[in-house]
Amino acid sequence: MKYIFPIVVLTVLVLAVSGLSDWAENEEETGVITMPVKENTWFLVGMNTEIPGGLSENSIKIADIKVAWVWDPVAQDYIAGVANGKETGLPQPEGNRGFWILPTKSGLLEFKVDLQTTKDIKLIDNIKLEGGYNFVTIIPSMIGTSFKQLGKNCNILAIYAFNPIAQEWLPLPPEMPGPAEAVGASVVVEVDSPCKLTSEDLTKLEEPSPSALPTPPQIPTKKPVATQQPTEGPEPTEEPAEPTEEPSPSPIITTTPTPIPTCLPGPLLGGQPCSADSDCQSCNCGKISGLCV
Repeated sequence: MKYIFPIVVLTVLVLAVSGLSDWAENEEETGVITMPVKENTWFLVGMNTEIPGGLSENSIKIADIKVAWVWDPVAQDYIAGVANGKETGLPQPEGNRGFWILPTKSGLLEFKVDLQTTKDIKLIDNIKLEGGYNFVTIIPSMIGTSFKQLGKNCNILAIYAFNPIAQEWLPLPPEMPGPAEAVGASVVVEVDSPCKLTSEDLTKLEEPSPSALPTPPQIPTKKPVATQQPTEGPEPTEEPAEPTEEPSPSPIITTTPTPIPTCLPGPLLGGQPCSADSDCQSCNCGKISGLCV
């Protein structure tokens, strides 16, 4: 049973909000909203004056409309836009709005609008709601989004759609996403004070989250150098380094030859007569005395 309510509500939303309208896109960058209308039957239609466009050649004309009432959210009252097939020329509300039409013949109510403009989600941010009842036109950028998201900055009291077949109002849950068939239709949103719709949730969906993207390799980081923390107490004194003995140069070894003696000791003792140094044991023969000395 828990699945029955959402299915029923979605079916009612398609029938009630859209009035069986059709949204199409063509190669000429044009969006086409087509809504079947029936003679002498009230239809609630949406319009946004920020979107360039107008009635197509296939649509019923203003001359085929007995009366059109435009809702003024500031005055919380209706202003006649068309009377007996002619525009009244009265000042009309600008921006996102809704109006009733009562056609004098059956046919198609068809609008051609600029396609790119209709998809600009920033149009949502321009929709201002007054305290009380507001007719809000469903534009393509709202498809798949609920009024709970769009009106997160508002205190929404109620949302209503008009069923053109049963000619009655039907309440809609704020969390129900709008279907594509609702484009071009209008719903009534009641709020307790002035506020603006927001496209914030739609923007978040369009922009990828950084956490969902692959991350590049990390930048290399230097390892921290470990430093020894000083301990409490007297500051340590540096001990002098022990002197190192410098290696002494290798001694130069020199060998001196033994001198060759010039005299060989003789047999004569000192005081004895001699004729040469070699005659004396002291190798010294006095030249004047002629004696060994």
